[in-house]
Amino acid sequence: MRTEKNRLTYNIYASVNGHPAKGIKVIAYLPGCEITTLDIPVLSARSERHLPCKPLASITLLGQILPVSMTLEEPTEVEVSYLAMWDHKFFGISDGMGTTIRLATVVPDDNGRFEVKLPDLYKQKLGDGRFQFLLRHSITGNIIASLRPLESSTDSDRLRVRSSYPPVMQFVAQRQ
Repeated sequence: MRTEKNRLTYNIYASVNGHPAKGIKVIAYLPGCEITTLDIPVLSARSERHLPCKPLASITLLGQILPVSMTLEEPTEVEVSYLAMWDHKFFGISDGMGTTIRLATVVPDDNGRFEVKLPDLYKQKLGDGRFQFLLRHSITGNIIASLRPLESSTDSDRLRVRSSYPPVMQFVAQRQ
C-alpha cells in the first residue's frame, strides 16, 4: 500500500480470491517511530486499528558519491530505502518481493556529498535489514546508478543496519 501525504486513515479490504480473509499482517513505518508489525485477526466486517508510535532515535550518515562526476552530469538526488530482509518469515512466505520502506530523498552537493538521517533500526533488533541508496535523476525520477558502499567486501549495493557508521561513508556509483 502506498502512503499519501496528510492522509490519516486507510481502508484495507481483507479478502482472498473473493473470500473473506481470516487475518491481515502489516509492516508499518511512521517517520520517527519504530517499525511496527501487526497481525490482525478479521473478526467482523469492519475493524479499526491505530498505529502505535514508539519513538526511535536517528543516526546521521554523511555520504560521498564516487566518482563525483556522476552528480554533476545531470540533476540528481539520492533515494534511501530500508529493505526488511526478515519480512518473509513474518508473512510466512518463502519467496517474492521484499518489503521496501522509502526513508528519505536528499540532494548531493557539488562534491557528491550528502547527509541523511537514518532511523536507528539497530536498536530495534528486527532481524536482517539493509539500507539501499539509489542515485536518481531529480526531474524524471529515473534511476541513474545504484550506490554501493565502498567498504563492502562483496558486490552488494546495500548497507547493513549498524549502530554507527564511519565519519564519511563513501559510495561507488554503478550505472544501471
